[in-house]
Amino acid sequence: MSICGDPHPNWHPLMWSSSCTSWRVWGPRSWIPSKETGLTCTVCLSLYRNFLSSPNFVAWYNARKGDTNQKLRLFYLDMFSKADIRIWLQGKTEPEVMDFYLQVKYCLTTALKVYPSVPSSLHQGVKTKLKTITDALPPDLQMRLCGVVA
Repeated sequence: MSICGDPHPNWHPLMWSSSCTSWRVWGPRSWIPSKETGLTCTVCLSLYRNFLSSPNFVAWYNARKGDTNQKLRLFYLDMFSKADIRIWLQGKTEPEVMDFYLQVKYCLTTALKVYPSVPSSLHQGVKTKLKTITDALPPDLQMRLCGVVA
């Protein structure tokens, strides 16, 4: 798995039998069974079971996962643009540095596709850090990356 959280694992159906017992103790508290609502624990669990096994849950889950991953990607790029990358580069091998460069480049490219309004300060900060990483590589790799640098 990369630093950006890609590729995403495939969604597998919820194993209802293993989750049902723990939900009675640790589950969501928005529908607490009571006499006022007329809901019983069995009714609440039945509602959750129906929702979690429906296509609506898969669509909701995938949308939430996508939104969360994009927010995390932007947060990661923001922290990366503020970090002192020279400290991290010390003692790293050439493949580690190159892999890190490619992963950060991928994160930036993906973020720009999804959020075209990425702040220019963030974009410039990441580009500066990518240049710092490029400068830490041997001259032959620097020449090859000239066409790749944003």
